[in-house]
Amino acid sequence: MSCQCNNAAWKILVDRLKKAQSVHDACITYMDLAKNLNQSLSQCGNYHFVGQQALDCIQAYCCVNKIPDLTALVIHKNGDHLPGNDFWRRHGLDPTVANPNQKQSFHQAPLESLWHHRNSSCEK
Repeated sequence: MSCQCNNAAWKILVDRLKKAQSVHDACITYMDLAKNLNQSLSQCGNYHFVGQQALDCIQAYCCVNKIPDLTALVIHKNGDHLPGNDFWRRHGLDPTVANPNQKQSFHQAPLESLWHHRNSSCEK
């Protein structure tokens, strides 16, 4: 996957975070992220392949550099407003075992951290 696709996804997420009135306003669905990526970079190809890899790379970058996990902003479009299974697995939580309250509580911590550090720690 190209760095250009990773950088485009990063920019989309950071821009949303910086422009939002609240951290929940900054959240974006996987589908909307795909649409934004497709508009930004037609060469990225199929989002379901490239987008997931971009999110994996972004999450790894955040972890290595000890900055809040920017991928916490990407959520399902269904009513739970939570990230997908890969987010939970990468954070060591089995998504099939955790109940919705555990997920909601766990998800709140990176969101609050992102909101608190939105102007300082999201530069890449």
